[in-house]
Amino acid sequence: MPKEWLLENAVLHGFKASGWVFSCATILANHVGSLPWRVWERNSAGDLIMIPNHDLEFLIEHPNEHQTRSFQMKLRTLFIALGGNALDKIVSIGPRRNPTPAELWPMRPDSVRAVPVKEGWLKEWEVRNRAGGTRETLDPAVVCHAQAYPDPADPYWGMSPLRAIGKTVDMDVSQIQWNRELVENDAAPAGVFQDPGIHSEKDRKLVKAVLKRHFSGPLHAREPLVLSGGAQWHQLGISPRELDWIESRKFTVGEICTAFGLLTSRFLMDAATYNNLATAVRYEWENGALPIAGVIGDGLAQKLLTLEERRRGMRILPDTSGVPVLREDVHKAAESFERLVRSTVPPQTAASIVDLPVGVLPAGDR
Repeated sequence: MPKEWLLENAVLHGFKASGWVFSCATILANHVGSLPWRVWERNSAGDLIMIPNHDLEFLIEHPNEHQTRSFQMKLRTLFIALGGNALDKIVSIGPRRNPTPAELWPMRPDSVRAVPVKEGWLKEWEVRNRAGGTRETLDPAVVCHAQAYPDPADPYWGMSPLRAIGKTVDMDVSQIQWNRELVENDAAPAGVFQDPGIHSEKDRKLVKAVLKRHFSGPLHAREPLVLSGGAQWHQLGISPRELDWIESRKFTVGEICTAFGLLTSRFLMDAATYNNLATAVRYEWENGALPIAGVIGDGLAQKLLTLEERRRGMRILPDTSGVPVLREDVHKAAESFERLVRSTVPPQTAASIVDLPVGVLPAGDR
């Protein structure tokens, strides 16, 4: 099993090997990939207001001629969840001093290396061509970089949630393999076959091959063994440790879900009540998908927006108004707002009490 949970190992030994890791990562990717993205700006009251029909909104929706916004957002989410980093190359057109971003192309994080300067931040990005083995360097200005969690030991490169639970995932994959072998071996009675007529290693291998051919596998499940001469069969059962390994997978999924920002009620049927599932879906949006969407948006804004625009409070974020589970509190807040106003609380004060994003209300202090 891998010692370093970099992207290639994370995909091979985690995403493609553990059902828990695959489910958590794809749930988050589908959530983020389903959202439309907008450019926002803060008004005088400090509220984020959407800028309609912004050029960057069109760029994110149509990043290049071969990929869609949904595909790229899913890919960025998987890169971040599994490898800790998502990087995009910006292709611009127009004059060199004031180019216009025209295309976005995702890059495999395990093909990119940060080259820092002695004093300051980044000198360049080094990109390795995995097909031909050649290398090119990119100016930091043309690379959007989103990190899941900054690695204190390497601030230029992000750390994925999967890296922190690598040993847990290793154990889960080993348990899956153990359980698989246990089922396959238990299709025939597991135990010890003793035959006093076996006198050599050749005899032992011959008898074992015959038993395996005629009595093992699903087609011969629980067929009685017919023994000859003085041969004896001793039945063996599953040990308490093996039973504990099977049960411990429920605890394994809890640790994996926690790292990705999900709840175990998403997967374990004994906790899958309607209320638990509704809570789990909302939880995974607020603690899994939206934080990843936030770092993706920050990475895009860092290079697609100018420093002046960022200082004015402009941001690139998804529009979550179409997500039903995230609208529930708005409806409840609106009901509370109405009750407060009917009880003579000024509308602006009532909106602040229930945290309702209404902006500045005309005559709101009356």
